[in-house]
Amino acid sequence: MKAIHISDLHYRTSRVVKINNLVDKLIETYSDEPIKPVIVISGDLVESPRKDRMLACYQVLSRLKEAGHDLLICPGNHDVK
Repeated sequence: MKAIHISDLHYRTSRVVKINNLVDKLIETYSDEPIKPVIVISGDLVESPRKDRMLACYQVLSRLKEAGHDLLICPGNHDVK
């Protein structure tokens, strides 16, 4: 089993392009693999726990799930309201 660890995304407007590029690269890299690595995301998913940011981050990360990756997410202190 392969695992990829990502930490402290701090999703916010100024980082949308970088986070989308990261997700695109992961999907592209493992698109031909029959068994996808588990993506472990720890730390702060968003910069502030506003509902709109949480939803936007969820939509980006759900693309990994749609591509066949399992996600294990451990929220950080920025994700708690």
